[in-house]
Amino acid sequence: MLQGLCKLFCSSSDSSQVRDDLIAVANGQNPGLLSAACCVPGASSNDEALLQNFQNVLKETGQDNESIRIISITDARKVLPTMQNDLTPSGRRLVAQIQQLVAQNGFGIFPILILNGRIAYFGGVPSTEMIREKLQSDAGVTV
Repeated sequence: MLQGLCKLFCSSSDSSQVRDDLIAVANGQNPGLLSAACCVPGASSNDEALLQNFQNVLKETGQDNESIRIISITDARKVLPTMQNDLTPSGRRLVAQIQQLVAQNGFGIFPILILNGRIAYFGGVPSTEMIREKLQSDAGVTV
């Protein structure tokens, strides 16, 4: 799986798919994992751990049909100029917030888990319990 993630992050992805994925994540339609594995050696192991924890929570809660969109920071930067008009105001705020975090902190903020169009976690790998709690608080229901 790790090699698959590296291949996904380091290859040139279909820009229209990346654009659609980024719009869906920023506008809160899908959860997302924003990765710097394309730029930071070893970062893919954190991405993989976060992805596994997220998928475990979805499986435990019967939501395993939900899919997380995985987007590399390189691909996101390529398509960002073409999508501003497709973002909601909250989606534009999310993009600005991530850009500010990167400018202030560099690549140490990755991976970023985005839920409901907001940064849920960044800079590490949240446990399954942390993800479950975040999903509960965002949804207002017991997961």
